[in-house]
Amino acid sequence: MSNAVPSCSICGGKPTVRSHLMPQAFIRDIRGDDKYVLLTDRDRSRSRFVQGGTYSADIFCDQHEAVTGVLDSVAVNFCRAVYAGPPLRAGTAFEVTGFETSTLIRFACSILLRCHLSRRDEARLINLGPDAEILSRVVFDSDLSKAPDVYIYSAVSAALDFRHLGSMPASMVVDGYKRWSFQGGGMAFVVDLGRPSPAFPNSLLRPGVTVTGPVFDFEQTTLAASWRSLIESSS
Repeated sequence: MSNAVPSCSICGGKPTVRSHLMPQAFIRDIRGDDKYVLLTDRDRSRSRFVQGGTYSADIFCDQHEAVTGVLDSVAVNFCRAVYAGPPLRAGTAFEVTGFETSTLIRFACSILLRCHLSRRDEARLINLGPDAEILSRVVFDSDLSKAPDVYIYSAVSAALDFRHLGSMPASMVVDGYKRWSFQGGGMAFVVDLGRPSPAFPNSLLRPGVTVTGPVFDFEQTTLAASWRSLIESSS
């Protein structure tokens, strides 16, 4: 067994610190008054109960973890601002001002990058390949010149609160391009890598400090069937 001290994946610095793969606040929103939440793989092959989510202790130094911490805080505050406004209704759109869309783009990219670098079981299916270098520059250098398209939306349902759902990034290939998506804080984030033109103009994060996004009927989304299957297999 190697006793080598891990070094930061970005700068090579030591020591490394704990880096949450998803904001802890998202996990707390899911957990509510319960003591634990069930963390399960996308393929449902492995499950475990956790209190504060999942983290890696060997991917970032304190300096680079601090950057992702700031991005997490902005994303959490943004999600809560959306739900602090008028009640969301399917078929409408939310609008929140005072949040730099560039920061939310960096946040979404940082989640993908963290999971790509992590050796945790729950992140083992996440491999960005050469796109990891592009996302690293987006996150840590604020270089958005080659940033992927990032979309955001919410959903409502009479049966559940969308804030109580969360997922690790999962990918699919659409029109020959890799698309990643994850949920947390009552929002779904979708990241298109390499696509030359936006697939969803109405939910694209555009430059500015006003964020808008559509609100869907959860039962009409592709997420509904997968979540029902997961719940049934875990019960």
